[in-house]
Amino acid sequence: CLRAAFAAHPGGGAGGGAVTFQAMLATFQGQSQASDRLAQRALALLPEQSPFFRSCVSLVTGMNHLFAGEDAAAEVALHETIASSDPAGDVMNAVLSRCYLAELNTLRGRLRTAQMLYEQALVQSREEPIGGLALMGLGRLYYDWNDLERAGALLTTGLEKIAAWSDLPVAQGALLLARVKHLMGDGEAAGQLEHRVDVALAGHEELTPVHRSLRLYRMRYALWRGDLPTADLHATVAGLADPLGASPGRGRAVRDAVDGDETPAMEATFVLLSQAHHWLAHGHYDAAAGAAEMLGRQALACGRLRLAAKAEIVRARVAFALRDERTAIAALGRALAIAAPENSIRLFVDEGEEIAELLTLCLRRKIHTEYVAQLLDAFGAGPLPAATVDRDRPLHRGIPAAEDGLIVEALSDREVEVLRLMADGRSNGEIANRLGIATSTVKSHVHAIFHKLNATRRTQAVARARTLQLV
Repeated sequence: CLRAAFAAHPGGGAGGGAVTFQAMLATFQGQSQASDRLAQRALALLPEQSPFFRSCVSLVTGMNHLFAGEDAAAEVALHETIASSDPAGDVMNAVLSRCYLAELNTLRGRLRTAQMLYEQALVQSREEPIGGLALMGLGRLYYDWNDLERAGALLTTGLEKIAAWSDLPVAQGALLLARVKHLMGDGEAAGQLEHRVDVALAGHEELTPVHRSLRLYRMRYALWRGDLPTADLHATVAGLADPLGASPGRGRAVRDAVDGDETPAMEATFVLLSQAHHWLAHGHYDAAAGAAEMLGRQALACGRLRLAAKAEIVRARVAFALRDERTAIAALGRALAIAAPENSIRLFVDEGEEIAELLTLCLRRKIHTEYVAQLLDAFGAGPLPAATVDRDRPLHRGIPAAEDGLIVEALSDREVEVLRLMADGRSNGEIANRLGIATSTVKSHVHAIFHKLNATRRTQAVARARTLQLV
């Protein structure tokens, strides 16, 4: 795609066009320092009247600032690219500059602004394949807003358009679409998308920055699916610390990401977030909290509020696992304050059962009440806060008090469905496939069922349910 765009624009002077191409290629390969040097060299070689190539250099500069966490400089350079590419009818740079500006705004928690920029990029694309990047960007936003049908349509069309583009956006889009397919009950399509990414990964033995990011995206997807062995495999290849080995924090990727300069580079923060989730999955809570604290500090330093919210969610999960309810609620409250204005949904829902229970506690404490109720509804659980349950009235579905004198809280319709499948002996994964929801969501329902039936294990919950004639 890049070669075709450059071939359509001769006039780069004595070597200036070739160096500009090399600079842009280096940026897409994750080699920002080399790209910066090449961009400066290109400017020295390019004629004054070479708008396409100078626009490319401006784009490269903006992207490199974005990847380095220098958002103000990135914004200036990307707006300069728009100003020069639009009048010239330069489709590639007009689309890419808006897509990267949209990504910057997403990182800063401005999702509606990002939506507007992606929509502008789609118009500018004039139906050319590069418009697939804008479609996939919109797909990510609609996924976060939990509009799965619209997200799936956008991601599907976007992937079709950019099939020949670089590996990273294709793999990102494929894995996100796989999530959508799982959530909508199409496990076969999700498996095909997983396989597509795995085939792409198998073709790359060298661990470049781009392919390390690919491995980490694949690892995060495996964690979301509850597939810890696969997550461990990709984490090891990506160079993350072995959670079963020596003390966490000594992994190659984390050391490379955080040593030296404190600049909150995009790659470093992504590695930190990935490592935090991996350690959390293995119960290394102190290490996960340390990575989340570092991530939050770096994110706040450059105003990347969405990353800060993700860090707070990890801290909330760690504190909850350590039975520190006050710290967990405080951390989740900070994440809610960041995310509420843009109505992020899956930012929380994809984190699973701990967040569902913590949200219930937030609701009881009247923290962001309307937003939290919406999030709980998206979980499909929506447990009643204790203060709203009238102990003297019959509960939902006519559930009687348990024989031991403890009151059983109302079960939602979805919880009853899950409970009946549990009684049939189905696993969490089988229940997820049957109901068309994520395994993490099933776990949230199971946890809520245990709480409401005053049970600590499946057999006890099913026995109590039979006593109460729920199954």
